[in-house]
Amino acid sequence: MRPRRCRPVWSGSGPEGRPYLVALLVRDAELAPVWAARHGIEGTLGEPAGHLAVRKEVERAVEAADARLNHIDQVKRLLLLSEERSPESGELPPSLTLRRRVIEAKYRRFLQSFYAM
Repeated sequence: MRPRRCRPVWSGSGPEGRPYLVALLVRDAELAPVWAARHGIEGTLGEPAGHLAVRKEVERAVEAADARLNHIDQVKRLLLLSEERSPESGELPPSLTLRRRVIEAKYRRFLQSFYAM
């Protein structure tokens, strides 16, 4: 799986002043099914996100991307989401830019738990 450019939703420079970067990751709808089939992982598009091999591959890709970044810019914790972002989910307007407030509200419990560890 190839990492793509990430857009921070909630980071140390955000309004909450969090000390490190966390990531809410969404699978690539075109690449993920191909990768899963190649590795013998079956199921609907959302199910592989919970598979251990998928989790390990995503963590490996994030670590590889982090290796090129300064420590402060590296992802410290991540959550692999099983659903895509879309205008229907409310997380993207028709212009396809992220609605950070909607995402933060939807995943607030996870985001807060990342910093409570």
